[in-house]
Amino acid sequence: MPAEILFVNLPPHESYYARNMPHLGMLYVMTMLRHRGFEVGYLDCANGTVRRQQILDAIAENAPLLIGFSIDTDNLFSASHLSHELREKYGERLRIVFGGPASQGHPDEIMRLSAADVLVTGEGEYSTPEVADCLLRGKGNLFAVAGIAYREAGEIRFTDNRPPIAELDAIPFPERRVARHSGSEEGIVREPALSLFFKLPPNLFEGQRNTVRQ
Repeated sequence: MPAEILFVNLPPHESYYARNMPHLGMLYVMTMLRHRGFEVGYLDCANGTVRRQQILDAIAENAPLLIGFSIDTDNLFSASHLSHELREKYGERLRIVFGGPASQGHPDEIMRLSAADVLVTGEGEYSTPEVADCLLRGKGNLFAVAGIAYREAGEIRFTDNRPPIAELDAIPFPERRVARHSGSEEGIVREPALSLFFKLPPNLFEGQRNTVRQ
């Protein structure tokens, strides 16, 4: 069954994410969307062999109603260019949502350069399902979704900031076996199975306010 929502993890040469590394931020948001009842697909280009035309072909094959990209300073221009390609081809039928680490530092520039309908400017685990409800289900209004920028009548609007997530343990761990996707030579389904453990110095975050999972 084609996914309503497709997340695209751009190739390593277009992003600072390491080759063959799962995009945990996307996986967290995708898990929250699936818990909300959305069909979510994942196009993983992290193996570095996928090129732009393959991405466009996979989008055409899956025919999503909403597509999501994680934006960092390395892929801002290429992702923005891709968003204009998609807007020209699909018009308003395809909703484009940006998020990611660059969203907080350069929201005006990202919205100005891209054709994104919505930019999630903070943590996306709760904002993105609310955006999807508005765009795909007609439930709620974008102006009431905290932590986003969006377009309305040719203008860029910003909503109130969303407070940091206080209870991280309330967020489900990301599902390692993600929805079906295409674009890799290995096949349609990719199941990240990587766990990383780091021993951090005890004073690394001294003087900072941080929240961690239990």
